Amino acid sequence: MNISRHNADLDDIQSDYDYYASLLEKSIKNIHKAPANLGTLARNARSYAGYQCILDPNSIQLWRALRIAAYSLTSVCELASLPEGNYEVFAGEGEPVMLPAGVNSYSSGISWLHGFYLGVACRETHLNDNLAEIPVAILKQSSTRSDEYLYLQIEALQSFWKGAADTPQRVIEAMKATDPELIKVGTVDYALNIAVREIDLLFRLLENDSVAFNESLIKALERHKKHWSEKNLKNDTNGFIAIGILGLVSIAYERGMTIEVESDYIPKYIFQGDFLK
Repeated sequence: MNISRHNADLDDIQSDYDYYASLLEKSIKNIHKAPANLGTLARNARSYAGYQCILDPNSIQLWRALRIAAYSLTSVCELASLPEGNYEVFAGEGEPVMLPAGVNSYSSGISWLHGFYLGVACRETHLNDNLAEIPVAILKQSSTRSDEYLYLQIEALQSFWKGAADTPQRVIEAMKATDPELIKVGTVDYALNIAVREIDLLFRLLENDSVAFNESLIKALERHKKHWSEKNLKNDTNGFIAIGILGLVSIAYERGMTIEVESDYIPKYIFQGDFLK
């Protein structure tokens, strides 16, 4: 089964691609100025990756951009969790820089979540080891807040990564928290179309059932497409790649599950680890 990407306005895709390619290089050079610049770097890397995935999903440049985003998002969350002082930070490319510890608008739950998914997708799993040790309470200090389900989702992923016995219960708690009546910060559409499907995929990973996982994967991709097909979202580069689904599929693939669904949203080049060959 193949689930295509939603229709976006791509008449100027080459110029958009070139713009973000230039912006990415500038962002790499600016990270030494402030920790928040790591978040800006990750955002620009993801936008570049979105266009790269459309133009050539089998390019090493796609992995490069996603890897930069993974390192940047992990680093900005790590800095928020460290004692006062300056620390060496590597953003996935270039020379390490010294940055001060501290909370900022990018050291948020959503940064943690995307950093986690990109870490496993890019096979930089030491980043996931680091993220698994960051207390959710630290992420809640960021001015960028999320609904409670996202923090519970993070705790479920941390337990999953550590192989903790309480993982199933944490997954169930995260799913319950997506009740529309509990959504106060984000949108109900995002919770139901994106978060619910990611949480269900995690549950299917726990079951280690390829059939159930693929059934959930189809639903997740269909909901992702539905969500990002909305008029006000269709041109948002964040929708061009399904970061959460990609990360979970990468874990499933590494565990030996057969992935029976193809989609522009989850490039095989990434989830199969072809960039390592």
